[in-house]
Amino acid sequence: MDTMASIGPTLILGAILGLALPAAARSPAGPRELGLVRWGRSLDAGLAESPQSGRPVLLLFQEIPGCATCVDFGAGPLSSPLLVDAIESEFVPVAIHNNRPGADAELLARFGEPACNFPVLRVLDAGGRDLLPRRDGIYGERGVADRLIAALEAAKRSGASYADVRVVRRRVEAIATREEHVTGVSYFDSYGLGVRVIVNGAWGFAAVSDVTPAAAQRAASEAVGVGAGGEAGAHRFERVLGPAGGGAQHEGG
Repeated sequence: MDTMASIGPTLILGAILGLALPAAARSPAGPRELGLVRWGRSLDAGLAESPQSGRPVLLLFQEIPGCATCVDFGAGPLSSPLLVDAIESEFVPVAIHNNRPGADAELLARFGEPACNFPVLRVLDAGGRDLLPRRDGIYGERGVADRLIAALEAAKRSGASYADVRVVRRRVEAIATREEHVTGVSYFDSYGLGVRVIVNGAWGFAAVSDVTPAAAQRAASEAVGVGAGGEAGAHRFERVLGPAGGGAQHEGG
């Protein structure tokens, strides 16, 4: 059984949602509302780390202890192995408790966030400015993944005018029989990720067997390289074959 999803220019990890990946080996180190992500608690420290690491700050406003929605958010998107990996590798994660006084309450006022509210994720640059418009009501894995566009950003920075990502999950089940008796049952899953880009009108493609944000970035960079090479190759073919619709040109002695 194959499952394939295609990601448009505003998505990166949405395609991997719904895949039955193994649960993360890590155990929750803090409140269940925070999931498996290792959150910092100081925004100042996060903003200081951001320019040094080149990663934006992912700011979570969360009620702890919280309602069922808050708990489900921690058990769902914030415990998804791929999303946890993406958050920790591509962002500086900082959690703010929206139901505590002191520094947390001051940050609520600074960002105009209501107290004792449902979870809200905001992405900040090193100057503390929102990189994306504020949105609430995003509680599912796909909605969270929509903001983690690391592979597509890497492709865009490298000069691609278009990029998409496809994640494939293949599940194989085999049943062996002998004389009308089942002698064995086996099954396994395999995963792969492919990136397509267009660089100056030429297609590039690369694939990896590791479905992590780092692998997606690597595939994106390789795809851009292939596209750039394809552009040069297209020009070479045109010199030999002539422009589309034209006659062939042959060189040689």
